[in-house]
Amino acid sequence: MSVANDNSALFGSDRSDTLRLIAYLIVAVALMVTDYHSGYLEKVRSWLGAAAVPMYRVAQAPAVGLRWLYAAAGERVALKRDNDALRTELLLAQARLNAAWFEAERNRLASGLAEAGRRHQLTGRMVEVFDIDIDPSRQRLFLDAGSRADVRIGQPVIDAFGLVGQVVATTTATATVMMLVDPLHAVPVTNTRTGQRAIARGVGRDDRLLLSTLPINSDIQPGDELVSSGLGGRFPAGFPVAVVREFEVDVSGSFARAWAEPVARLRQSTQLLLLDEHAVDAAGSLGPGDGIGPPVPALVPDEPAEPQS
Repeated sequence: MSVANDNSALFGSDRSDTLRLIAYLIVAVALMVTDYHSGYLEKVRSWLGAAAVPMYRVAQAPAVGLRWLYAAAGERVALKRDNDALRTELLLAQARLNAAWFEAERNRLASGLAEAGRRHQLTGRMVEVFDIDIDPSRQRLFLDAGSRADVRIGQPVIDAFGLVGQVVATTTATATVMMLVDPLHAVPVTNTRTGQRAIARGVGRDDRLLLSTLPINSDIQPGDELVSSGLGGRFPAGFPVAVVREFEVDVSGSFARAWAEPVARLRQSTQLLLLDEHAVDAAGSLGPGDGIGPPVPALVPDEPAEPQS
């Protein structure tokens, strides 16, 4: 009895599977026939393909990202290398430009010195400034020529723009120049507008000269040009010295004074003209003791003139 029941269940199961398979086949055939005539499954496949694109992008993202990072890193390295090369070229070009400008400036100043000598009928020799005295109370320059080159105490020194000072000490290979703005220096000047004479004294500043104890009724105005008068025979007459900037009456009310700015480039000039003594006489200056009033003495320094490093 039990065997019959087992066979019945088995056969019943087989019949169900067979019917299900037949149903699937019928449905499949129907779908194929329908798709063949209507093509609706093409749209379904298209939608499924479109839906699969984002998943494909996500799957490919790591590989694409790695390739992009590699390319970006390579481009960044190349760009940095190119920028470094361009920056180096720019610095070199700027250095060459600065060197060319400096050389052109030196040539221009040298031409100005020669032109100044011809204009004032002066003769002399060009010298180089190799050191300065940085003491605020002293305004000195050191030249690369000394007594061995026939440099003598008292020789006037000029640049392309105006009077610089005079030699006050020499060694065999160097010379010390006291600039006209030194507190111990004084130079006779003449106002080109009025012809009034005065003494311009240094006050220890490279941008100021003092004309002190002037008469109250002095006709001096800001902008007046002051040139060397030639009195005392130390400096050539008519050489530019300074330009008046201020004029004021002394607090005592007895005298007036004026402040002037030197026209020479005292701190910028590296080439100077050392005038010959006979050139000063040829320029029309008076000899020592020939003018009105005492001659201007040649000042000597209060300590050795060797350059201080």
